[in-house]
Amino acid sequence: MLRGRSLADEDDLNSAPVAIINTSLAKRYWPHQDPIGQLLRPVGEANSRWYRIVGVVADAKQRGLGTEPVPAIYRTYYQSLARYTFVLVRTRPDPLSMAAAVRDTIASVDRRLPLGVVQTLNQQLDQSVSAQRFSMTLLALFAGLALSLAAVGVYGVTAYMAVQRTHEVGVRVALGARPADIVRLLLGEGLRVGLVGVTVGVASALVLTRVMQNLLYGVGASDPLTFFAASAMLIAITLAARYLPVRRAAQVDPMVALRDE
Repeated sequence: MLRGRSLADEDDLNSAPVAIINTSLAKRYWPHQDPIGQLLRPVGEANSRWYRIVGVVADAKQRGLGTEPVPAIYRTYYQSLARYTFVLVRTRPDPLSMAAAVRDTIASVDRRLPLGVVQTLNQQLDQSVSAQRFSMTLLALFAGLALSLAAVGVYGVTAYMAVQRTHEVGVRVALGARPADIVRLLLGEGLRVGLVGVTVGVASALVLTRVMQNLLYGVGASDPLTFFAASAMLIAITLAARYLPVRRAAQVDPMVALRDE
């Protein structure tokens, strides 16, 4: 509830019809005034009556998490009889274990009332995001495969370059460079290359992630924390893939390298 009041037990067939609207409907028809107390009549209903607005509630995504909220009207069941309704039960134990008790309670009122599907809210939520979850799972698998191939590629290229620079490393060691200096030099070069790649990747991702906007929930397409974590992981993988070849190159015997030269 944002303004006004909620529906009450006193709002029955013997009282004036009242309704609650959401923010989208309030902004569309009463953008610059208070909708509380205004009258509205739903279109497309037989024998539709005028309802007085008594409250405004926040928007809810009734048609799925990937859709935008639409204007909505909420009325009490007693003033707008429907062919079906939903019953929400709050339980302490497992919700599905109370299904039999709910059925018995409804049957005690009227055994002719049919009870449809019984589900928990978690099951409802899982169904509403099943398509997004499947797409993101596939995307995560392909991303993991691409990351593994990239790590193997970085390792292979680094190992090849380390072999090519064996003579250079031997000369540096012969002139007094310590293994730690060689590791720092070669890892620093890899870090600079990795930073350039991450910069280009982040710039591209800022554009391409707009395509996946409908697959995201609870996080934006340009979430800074996600981009920072992904960049840090890529740089860490780059340094880890370069470390073994670089360490092996730093331990080369300078006499062997110079003799080969």
